[in-house]
Amino acid sequence: MRIFDVDPGSFQPTIERIEAMMHPEDRDRNAVTAIVASGEPRFQVEFRIVRPSGEVRWCYGAGIITYGTDGKPVRMNGVTVDVTDRKRAEHT
Repeated sequence: MRIFDVDPGSFQPTIERIEAMMHPEDRDRNAVTAIVASGEPRFQVEFRIVRPSGEVRWCYGAGIITYGTDGKPVRMNGVTVDVTDRKRAEHT
């Protein structure tokens, strides 16, 4: 997956893996677990990731969470877009 700069065959996009790649300052503010815990089916979030090389990139994520009858998430479908250039332009 190019956005995360990892080999697609070895990357499992689990909640834990995405949060582990988030910039430490963004983990609490935009934690995926908090989004899931809200029970809301739709989400939109901006956050930074730290690539394996140490490079920091801004991402925008949006999608839908499907919950089971027990209220636990069954599936997340969505997109993650690199918005680093936009964020840099906003701050110049």
